[in-house]
Amino acid sequence: MIANTGLDKPGVSPRQKYVACLPRQLRLALPCLLIAGEAARNIKQNYGAFLSGVVALTLNAGAYISEIFRAGIESINKGQVEASRSLDMSFPRTMYHVVLPQAFRRMLPPLGNNAIALLKDSSLVSAIGLVELAYAARRVTGAYSR
Repeated sequence: MIANTGLDKPGVSPRQKYVACLPRQLRLALPCLLIAGEAARNIKQNYGAFLSGVVALTLNAGAYISEIFRAGIESINKGQVEASRSLDMSFPRTMYHVVLPQAFRRMLPPLGNNAIALLKDSSLVSAIGLVELAYAARRVTGAYSR
């Protein structure tokens, strides 16, 4: 079942479901694609490999965290929003007092998983930084050995 899209109705072809879900999949893959091209080369040459790795991790984690927030908010039953609207609550008050407290409880486990994955992935960036530091040390010793 695809949430809140109407694509779970009979008569919707698998191709239509694929096309409808494509933007979401691209949003998750796009940060990795962006940092893999010319932008990564430019950041690495101008600012160093460590910053390039940090930017890659930030974009990737940001995409997954935004997906977690979207899914958490969409997982709240529509009746909750309708009930708060019937009590004459505005949209911001509905989100703040009704939807977000419930959604945050549902978002905590995936956010914890994402934090653990980010911690694991950051070890790769530290390895990049170590190589960059060793290269800088070789350049300095070469300059002072003359």
